[in-house]
Amino acid sequence: MKPMKRLLSVLCLLLAVAMLFSACGKKKKGNADEPTGSGIEDFALVSTADPTFDYYHSDLSPYLTISREDYLNLLVSLDVTDADVEEYINDYLLPSYRTPKMATDRAIEDKDKVYIYYTGYIDNFPFDNGSNKGDEKPCTFVIGSGDFFLTDVENQLIGKTPADTSDETPFTTADVVFPENHKVPKLVENDTDETDETENKYADPKLVGKTVRFKITIVGIVDGENLVTDRAILAGDTVSVYYTGYADDYAFSGGSNADDENPYELEIGSNSFIAGFESALIGTRPDETSKESPKTINVTFPEDYRNADLAGKPARFDVVIAGIFDNGWIIPELTADFVTNKIKFETEEEDVIAALRADVKDWLRDRKVNSLKNHKLIRTMEELFKVLRFEDAYPDGEPERYEDNMYSEVIYYYQNYNWYYYMYYGYLYFEDEDDAGRWYYGLRFDADWRTYQHTEAFRVVRQTMVLNMIARLEGLTVTEEDAKAWVREQVQSRQEQANQQAEQTGEEAKKITPADVLAEISVEEIYTQLASKKAQEFILNSIHFDYGELPITD
Repeated sequence: MKPMKRLLSVLCLLLAVAMLFSACGKKKKGNADEPTGSGIEDFALVSTADPTFDYYHSDLSPYLTISREDYLNLLVSLDVTDADVEEYINDYLLPSYRTPKMATDRAIEDKDKVYIYYTGYIDNFPFDNGSNKGDEKPCTFVIGSGDFFLTDVENQLIGKTPADTSDETPFTTADVVFPENHKVPKLVENDTDETDETENKYADPKLVGKTVRFKITIVGIVDGENLVTDRAILAGDTVSVYYTGYADDYAFSGGSNADDENPYELEIGSNSFIAGFESALIGTRPDETSKESPKTINVTFPEDYRNADLAGKPARFDVVIAGIFDNGWIIPELTADFVTNKIKFETEEEDVIAALRADVKDWLRDRKVNSLKNHKLIRTMEELFKVLRFEDAYPDGEPERYEDNMYSEVIYYYQNYNWYYYMYYGYLYFEDEDDAGRWYYGLRFDADWRTYQHTEAFRVVRQTMVLNMIARLEGLTVTEEDAKAWVREQVQSRQEQANQQAEQTGEEAKKITPADVLAEISVEEIYTQLASKKAQEFILNSIHFDYGELPITD
């Protein structure tokens, strides 16, 4: 992963990793004159949680070779590069102004999602909140949803073709009358008032009974069924395929859809086909396949396959890929007109694009300074990974354990964020867990966050090994009392949380004990993470950093 993209997602990623260590609650500052958790009696450091791999005490030489020279001689650059700027612009700034691919040459049908610009007229005069002509983006709604002003206006759009409308020749609706229960999009967008739940706060009482006519420019119909054929298939894509399977060079029964009217829609990574089939399609362009030149995939049926005649047998599939279902987005190009009129970037410089890049670089530098400690660690580990000697092996089950916990943290974040927004604002912030996962890790709108998370789990295991090896090489010991002190801090933190919750509910607060903490985290994990923390502090104070043009004086 590129340095800047890792920086943009690291804070959320560290939260996911920290779940293993801080599952018992975050540390809070206690009284300055009293050691944190000093009122807690002594206890046995025995955990009832499932044991985990002990990076601190275990022999890590089968996985990694490292010497003090590997890290003490490092010079790590922290400045923002031109590549970082381009990455931010291409992966974050421009996609934030994306627009959906739309059909313009077919008639609108019921249930279509349309994009329009509109202006409403009463007695031939535009009325307040009745137009979006000056908006940056068009209004969008589904025909028949009632999300526009009036259902009758939505119905009048059925049968109209977007290409037949323009700013000069808009579609003009027939007269309609505002009922008491109508919805004004501008009021919906600017909803900040607290009103009685029975009151329609999206209605304008001044409009009730008025006759209105709209002039509408139809930008297009959102069409999610576009198939692209000129790019390679990626993990997570949904592809449209025809296939024929052969065993012993004979087409077997039930192994083909070549004669079906419609191709099969297959999501790459769904594991709905035989192992190896879906992964073999990754990297293939649909336009490279045809009936005369299909993609050939060799697989082996599992021993327990439901068809005993095929169980354990090698097979060949000839696949014709009709296309990849497009996500339907158009990313704008970085032009002077776009920077001035869409981004609304103001500058006195003649080259507005160069001025924008300089502004982005300054902003990214400030961002790095504000999270300097994390950024130092990230860049140090990236440089260390380049010089260290890793074996192609990992402690048994550790990447999977980290990945499972990362996934649980994302789902917890997704559910709680949506609950909060629904309770306080009446809508769900995230459409689904994929939307939440991309946001959580700071990824592009179309990124495969599960693949990113899978890769990060392996990286985190490597980082944990490196830090624990450094702790050992530098004699940074973790004692039993260190571990107990951490448990005491967690007890105090969780007790404060329990007390606050009890105040809100009026119930008696539960008494938190060391046993409660040790039921959720293993002793091995405590030692591992304490050693990692000590090693982090060591390398941040020992490695040489080049700050470049960052506004740092230390």
